[in-house]
Amino acid sequence: MSWLIAAIDDETLTRDGLAALEGDDFEVVAAYQDVESFLKDPRRLDVDVVILDLWIRSSAHPDPVRGSSAITAIRAACPKSRIVLYTSEERPLVLARLIQLGAAGVVLKTDTRDSLRDAIARVAKGEIVLTTSLIDLAYVCARDGKLPQLTPTQRKVLQWRARGLSYERIASTLNYSVGTVDKAICTVNRIFADFATTSDMAELLDDGQPSAAAIADMLGVNVDDLLDEPDRTKPRSERRNRWRLLRPRNDRR
Repeated sequence: MSWLIAAIDDETLTRDGLAALEGDDFEVVAAYQDVESFLKDPRRLDVDVVILDLWIRSSAHPDPVRGSSAITAIRAACPKSRIVLYTSEERPLVLARLIQLGAAGVVLKTDTRDSLRDAIARVAKGEIVLTTSLIDLAYVCARDGKLPQLTPTQRKVLQWRARGLSYERIASTLNYSVGTVDKAICTVNRIFADFATTSDMAELLDDGQPSAAAIADMLGVNVDDLLDEPDRTKPRSERRNRWRLLRPRNDRR
């Protein structure tokens, strides 16, 4: 089966690259410069996955539909479509809020095209795909007892994945098969997404904006660990140090 994909991005080079993206089991049928153009196209009803830039700027619309409003609008107009965020946004609380609203996957624009292809295929099949900062947040939630559904195997795999290890290295370290690791991460992602969707985070909003202090208190972490804008002048490995400080000393590499 070939899944039908649409891409929405305001940057011409990125949009053209997404339009030319090829996969064994999907086809990019159209690319749009803004959400409004996508919503006007009747072909939207046939789309299985929407690749969505999070912070769209539009010369045609002074107040473009973007961010959480874009997710809400697309889900309302295209109930069969699932959304993969293709973004530079890395703040875990922001991304968790967007998962809460119905995004099914997050891929960073710094990730490889193979990662994007894999995410599209997985989301099209009904899986949830989380990026690094959300895996870190899932680890914190699991550590603090917020994800009791996780099995011991899933907890071990999540712990090593949060440290940045590949599936292959996790499998080697824990003496599991790569398939076992993959299955565990798929389940972790789904359980975390369910937690984000159904937890009290929905009640911890102030005038429609996330209450960082309330959510940080619920998770037992510092507000800065959730909301700090990443310093993009630093290597990504250094940006992760703040999250490593959240882990017990005997959990760190």
